[in-house]
Amino acid sequence: MSSPIPTHVVAVFAIVCRGERFLLAQRSYSDDQAAGQWSFPGGKVEAVGGYDIIEDTVRREVFEETGIQITDSIEYIFSQGFIRSSGHHVVGLLFLCEWKSGEGKPIEDLEQITWKTLDELVSMKLSLHMHDMVLRLQQHIRTAKRLAHS
Repeated sequence: MSSPIPTHVVAVFAIVCRGERFLLAQRSYSDDQAAGQWSFPGGKVEAVGGYDIIEDTVRREVFEETGIQITDSIEYIFSQGFIRSSGHHVVGLLFLCEWKSGEGKPIEDLEQITWKTLDELVSMKLSLHMHDMVLRLQQHIRTAKRLAHS
């Protein structure tokens, strides 16, 4: 008899860039995970088959949560693992995306949204988890600029 295969939730997080600003969303105060905290829009990958499931999830979650549409340019940044308040193990995938259209508003499970520069994000009081994401974004941007100038 074989052992059961451990399962986990796969979630995507989108850093949406509009010029020099990045989209940040404050989670609902009634959310069971990180209530009231600032985060990047995102959500769980649905249990469906097909191609481009991750990219489609990034586009869908950004639109459902904020009403913003992003371009097809979705760049993988990094992954991380964490345990949700429910006890489920989550594999989180972080992507850098570009704004396409929409003014944005807090729609699904959000209190508010805002656009911040990278310097503003770095100086904000964020959860340790979010602060790490911002530092990884900062490192990614520096590396990309260095490579572009080489």
